[in-house]
Amino acid sequence: MPNSVEKTMMILRAISDGKGTPVTLERISSDTGINKSTLSHIVSTLAKSGYLQRVSHNEGYIIGPELHFLTRYGRYGEDIISVCNPILEHLARITDATAVFAILGGDKKYIIDRVSPGDIYG
Repeated sequence: MPNSVEKTMMILRAISDGKGTPVTLERISSDTGINKSTLSHIVSTLAKSGYLQRVSHNEGYIIGPELHFLTRYGRYGEDIISVCNPILEHLARITDATAVFAILGGDKKYIIDRVSPGDIYG
């Protein structure tokens, strides 16, 4: 029987498999085998902390901004900032404005990187 951490990872995987489409508690329970009472408690905690985002009671949940923020450094050995920085520089050059890479979720904004025209032209 999986422990609570393993159940949490199973839930996150099931919601991630939705590829941005909201996933209902019924679907998560079916995919993971976790009973709905336990599932509801874990999902509620994840949503309160921003790791999941409730779209609506009927539609379900998607991955939340806190979880996206955790991935800001990308895959092992690959820093997402170094991948995105050339794109931000290009956008700053062609718009002559500050280009920002951020994650938005509800009333929170997590700025990952930004490039201003002054950063490029010195």
